[in-house]
This record gives sequence, structure tokens and C-alpha cells, in this order.
Amino acid sequence: LANSGVVDVARTLSDAVCTIIDFDEATVVPYGGFGTVDNYYAQMSVGHGDKLARVAVPLLAVHAVDDPIVNSDSYAGSIRRATTAGSSELNPNCWFLITRKGGHVGWPLGWKPTRERWAYMHAAVVDFTSAVLHRPDPPPAATVMSRN
Repeated sequence: LANSGVVDVARTLSDAVCTIIDFDEATVVPYGGFGTVDNYYAQMSVGHGDKLARVAVPLLAVHAVDDPIVNSDSYAGSIRRATTAGSSELNPNCWFLITRKGGHVGWPLGWKPTRERWAYMHAAVVDFTSAVLHRPDPPPAATVMSRN
């Protein structure tokens, strides 16, 4: 980041940056060219707007309650936004796996988590993919995307 010429590292390391929003605004926003922190969150959050309602293929969203960055309470709003337009039905393509522990990007396992690295996430993805591929009924017609 220091060599990018876009991020003011001195500001990032200063007392002016106290929260994750401050950090994102000082580093991620300029580095990624998002313009504003609100624009960054809007573009990068699957829970923003009606993105979840428009998911057209099976999606597994994984979150840990002990995540120090993203508050678990924010998922309630995301799940509500997973309803299809004009309906109270949840989008059948959206699945939420919320665990008690896992941190922000981890789900470390055992006494030496560096040995297992991404084992939990790999297992979750394999299990989810297997369930999707072997489900007895085809997805609803509304979820089939057209290439037109």
C-alpha cells in the first residue's frame, strides 16, 4: 500500500484512524478506487440493496458470530433482504451458515490452526456443493438466468 501512491500511510497509522470505517476510508477506498466508504460497502456487500433477492444460483453465505469486523446482528437485515421482489418468500438460492466461532476470515481448527488452514471452509463448500448437485428437485424456474 505504501508504494501504491494512492494510500496515505501516515494518515492510516495516525490517531485519526480509530474504527474499521476510518481504516476502510483511509486505505481500501482510495486503493480500490471506490470514491467513498459508502460506495465501497454498497459495491462489496452482498447484503446491500436487493442483491440477495436477485441471486440466481445457489449461494452459501458464511459468517461467524464472533467476527470482530462484521456484527452478526447485521445478518438479520440481510436475510430479510433475501426475499424475492413483491414477496415474503426467501430466495431459495440463498443459504446462510452462521457459526458461533470463526472470526473474520478463519474458522481455525485444533491446537495448531496453521496446519488445518482452510479445512473448515473447504468442508463447508464441498458439503454445500454436494447438497446442491444432489438435491432431488430442480431449482425454481425463476432462478434460471437467460443469456439474452
